[in-house]
Amino acid sequence: MHFQAQAHVHLRRFSEAEELLLTVMKQSNSSHREVCHQLATLYSHLNRTTEAVEYIQLALSTCTPADISCASVYAFHGDLSKDLEDLDSAISVSSPFTITYN
Repeated sequence: MHFQAQAHVHLRRFSEAEELLLTVMKQSNSSHREVCHQLATLYSHLNRTTEAVEYIQLALSTCTPADISCASVYAFHGDLSKDLEDLDSAISVSSPFTITYN
């Protein structure tokens, strides 16, 4: 289903992608990190930033400190916070990852 949603986005069928992703969310007893991340990305693309933040925070709530797959979720949260000019939140997300430069 996730790939179908991505195909809808690629074809600019945003309402179909949203409907599909929300259906996946409703069918589950718990939140799916990837679905939440995709919804956040979709809403951000549609300039529905408040909804994007809600879903990226839901995705973050499923992350554990040792889960490296959450790095992109943390990065997207920072981008959304920056877009909202909430620079304090953009730099203060509690992430277990360290960025190093060579």
